[in-house]
Amino acid sequence: MVRIEFQLEDTTSHERFNLQGKEYFGFAEGLCVKTASGWLAPASTLTPWKNSH
Repeated sequence: MVRIEFQLEDTTSHERFNLQGKEYFGFAEGLCVKTASGWLAPASTLTPWKNSH
C-alpha cells in the first residue's frame, strides 16, 4: 500500500494550498506492485487530483 499526498499550486503566484491544519490538500491510497522493470499502480493513486468525487 502507498499513500500519495498532494498540494495544489497557483501556477501564476506559486502559492500552495493545503487543507486547514494539514501539510497537504488531499491524498490517495492504493496498492503498488513492484516488478522487475519498476512499480505498477493505478492512475487514480498516482494522480488523485484528477479524480472527481
